[in-house]
Amino acid sequence: MIIDQHYLFSKKLGVGRFFGVTEDDVTIEFRETDVVTTTKFQTFSGDTSKATEFFVKMLPGIIVDHDLWKDEAHKYTADEIAAMIAGRAELCIDIMGRYVQEVLFTHGKKSDSKL
Repeated sequence: MIIDQHYLFSKKLGVGRFFGVTEDDVTIEFRETDVVTTTKFQTFSGDTSKATEFFVKMLPGIIVDHDLWKDEAHKYTADEIAAMIAGRAELCIDIMGRYVQEVLFTHGKKSDSKL
């Protein structure tokens, strides 16, 4: 068996409205995270500030792909997209909420990935 990805599922989240276009014109694909990170994230469920801080730290590692380009030849890196998300409160809160609902605790039921 050849394994070409190190996660079971991922989900594309439309974020176009935060960039002045139709929702699905700009997507960011997020993957599930590992069990240790998920468990740690869950421990902050009662503390929004700590949960948000932890989410921002894990962002670069869970971004699989996106539709955001610096110019016609260069895409932003996952680190740059993570910084962009962290720098916009409304975008960050929206993504964090949808990530928890649609990626983290779905067990792949709403996944976009193909296994």
